[in-house]
Amino acid sequence: MARLGKKLIAGIILNSSAILLNELIMNNLGGGFEFKGSLEQLLWFSLILTLTYIILQPVLHLAFLPFIWLTFGIFNLIISLAILKIATMISPVLVINSTMGWIVSSFIISLFNAPLRHIK
Repeated sequence: MARLGKKLIAGIILNSSAILLNELIMNNLGGGFEFKGSLEQLLWFSLILTLTYIILQPVLHLAFLPFIWLTFGIFNLIISLAILKIATMISPVLVINSTMGWIVSSFIISLFNAPLRHIK
């Protein structure tokens, strides 16, 4: 139980940082990514995103393992994109309007979520 608490706290911090970094990067690249909310909503969205990563990512990795192997791991980006889409459907405070916004956002958020696998 303590391990889950550590993962949740670390995930909220990492995902909040990733969302703010995404907004900064995408605003400099021309937009397509906008967080419409307060600090409290950012923390709630980060919790939702963390929970979707903790619950869905292992299941999706197992289900799509052959595709991950065939694409030499690039299919992981699609899994991250699906998890981000699910989180934005649950809490619509994050608006992503462009294809480039989805790709860059899912890449950065998956990079920030990578340390969650190693928390014990």
